[in-house]
Order: sequence, then C-alpha cells, then structure tokens
Amino acid sequence: MTLATQTRRFWCASHFFRRSGKENLSLAIKVLEQVAADAPALLKDRAITVLVEIDNAQFKRTGSL
Repeated sequence: MTLATQTRRFWCASHFFRRSGKENLSLAIKVLEQVAADAPALLKDRAITVLVEIDNAQFKRTGSL
C-alpha cells in the first residue's frame, strides 16, 4: 500500500470519527487500526492518537470501560 493510500485512509477515517455519528464509527476504528498497523511512523502515531480520542469519547459516553 502506498503512502498516499495510507494517508487517504487515515483522513477518511478521521473524518468519519469527527463528523458523523455512530454508524461510521466502527468503520473508522477498523480503518485507523489498519493504518496504525501498516503506516510509517508519523502516520501511525496520528492514527493511534485518533484511536485514543475515540476510546476516550466512548468512555465519557458510557462512564465505564
């Protein structure tokens, strides 16, 4: 997978998380996990950061792990 493809996937997944509701959240998580596993260092770090944001947002909504 090229860097351009990985970057595009990262931005699409980030958009799904930040702009849409729950229906796209599972897709965003899957894509971000894939990017975090395969991408170069900087892109991987950013994908992990967004995954942490998702986790924190879910924790705030439910109040538990």
